[in-house]
Amino acid sequence: PSAARCSSVSSIRTGRHPVPAPEPAPLRIAGAVLCGGASSRMGRDKALLELDGSALAVRVARALVAAGCAPVVAVGGDAPALAARGLDVVADLHPGEGPLGAIVTALDALAARADVVVVLGCDLPDADPRAVAAVVAPFAAPGGDALDAVVPRGERRHLHHAAWRTRALPTLSAAFARGERAPRRAIEELAVCELPVTGTFDPAWLADVDEP
Repeated sequence: PSAARCSSVSSIRTGRHPVPAPEPAPLRIAGAVLCGGASSRMGRDKALLELDGSALAVRVARALVAAGCAPVVAVGGDAPALAARGLDVVADLHPGEGPLGAIVTALDALAARADVVVVLGCDLPDADPRAVAAVVAPFAAPGGDALDAVVPRGERRHLHHAAWRTRALPTLSAAFARGERAPRRAIEELAVCELPVTGTFDPAWLADVDEP
C-alpha cells in the first residue's frame, strides 16, 4: 500500500495574526536486533558468528546506536552469550514462531520508551547507520505521522531492515493471534512507506548471510 499523504502545517491563524505552529515533539527512536532464528543453513548461531572480531549481533547493534537509537535490545537467541557481549537481551515472547513474533516482542518491550523501533536481523554484516537513518526519516517528514512502517523495497520488501511505529503493536499482535507468521502479510494491514533501494541504500547494507 502507498503511504498516506498529508500536508504540513507551518502556521495557525488566530484572528488577524498568524501564529507559528508548535514544533512537534522529537520522535523517540529505539532499536532491536532479532537473534532468534534457527540458523539451519549457516550451521551455527548467526548472531554469535564473529566478523572482524565482533559478533554479528553486536555489529548490527552498533549500527543502531550510531544512528541514534536508544535503547537498543537483542530479541531472543542465546541470552547468556549475547549478554556477555554487552547486549541488553529481551526474551522472545514467541520463540520458534518466526520473525513476526519477534517483531511483536520488540515493539512490546520498547513501546513505553519509543515511538518508532528500527528492527534489524542479526545477520546483516554491513549494517550501516545511514541505512538506519533512511528508514527513520519518513516518520519525521510531512505526512509521516500517518505512517505505521517504513520498509526498503527493491525486487522485494526488505522486512529484515524496517522501522515500525510502536502503535502498530495491536495490529501485528492480532495478526499473530490469528495464526499469521509472515511479516509480509501482516504488514498489509498497516500504512507503509516503501523506500526504493536504488538511490537510497548501498545493497551491501541490506544483504543478509545465510550460509558460511
